[in-house]
Amino acid sequence: MSRKRDGFTLMEVMVAVVIFALVVSSLVMSFRTGVKAYDIGATHAEMDQTIRFVTTQVAQDLRNVFYRQPWTYNVTRNQREELLAQREKQMAESGARVDLLSDDQTPELGPRIDLSFRATDNGDADEISFARLQNEAQAETHRLFGLARIRYFLADGALYRAIDDVIAPEEDEFGNEIPKPVPPTVDKLANNVKAFDLKFGYYYDGEWLLADDWNSDASQYRNPSDEEENTDIFKGKRSSRSSRTRENVTYSGGYTTSSPLETRKTDDLPAWVEITYVFTDPKKTEKERTFRQVIQIYSSQETYIPPEVSDEDSQRDIFRTRRREH
Repeated sequence: MSRKRDGFTLMEVMVAVVIFALVVSSLVMSFRTGVKAYDIGATHAEMDQTIRFVTTQVAQDLRNVFYRQPWTYNVTRNQREELLAQREKQMAESGARVDLLSDDQTPELGPRIDLSFRATDNGDADEISFARLQNEAQAETHRLFGLARIRYFLADGALYRAIDDVIAPEEDEFGNEIPKPVPPTVDKLANNVKAFDLKFGYYYDGEWLLADDWNSDASQYRNPSDEEENTDIFKGKRSSRSSRTRENVTYSGGYTTSSPLETRKTDDLPAWVEITYVFTDPKKTEKERTFRQVIQIYSSQETYIPPEVSDEDSQRDIFRTRRREH
């Protein structure tokens, strides 16, 4: 008489192992999918936060632009420079050799202030520099006159913000800039930035226009030197306006006092700044996200900008872009 044994047969064990493997594999796949989804969500959330931070910081800086027309400041320094040039000329004619800069009777020139608004068109890596009122709510180093010079630029796939004072760097006898004793403070705002493209809106001759670059101290867009050259710009011809008008302007801020009053017409500030950002996904660089931001410059000549400027689809059809010929 055979006795009954407790246990599983080989077939039962194999079936149980297969079922267990299927359950475990499904759990692992679900876990990996959840982790991947969380990673993607965290990456997108971090990118959104970075974009929000960058756009807020840029808008805050541009809305606090401080600008004065270039002939309204550096007047004393310009007068002293002219006096120094006249004395040098007189001494050269008399044959005397004296270093006027080391002469105790020569008045100190003092620092040259730079309040200009400048932007350079570098394709998708534009650069902008301007003076702004310092934010007293933030813990910033107090600078001269409570003003700071802000500079945004793109380098090695990252967007940077540099903070400096409004004192223009001095130049040596060869025209090279002398580094300041205290260098500007440079902060990295965002990584994975592929493009930082700037456009500048303004009103001229009855219509709204866009420019690729800007120099508030030059007579280039809003105040061209004459109608003939302005017509050449619209026809796409090369214009020599920049080379003829910029000789009356110093890029470090302030006209020379010998400039006639009628030449003291500059472009001043644009009505608005249109910024196009292109961010790349840090996980997949082939994926890009494009954002467009329009910031009105409150201290500009124009106190109004057309509502169509915020409509990305129709904006290019309404506004003409004036590009400089190189």
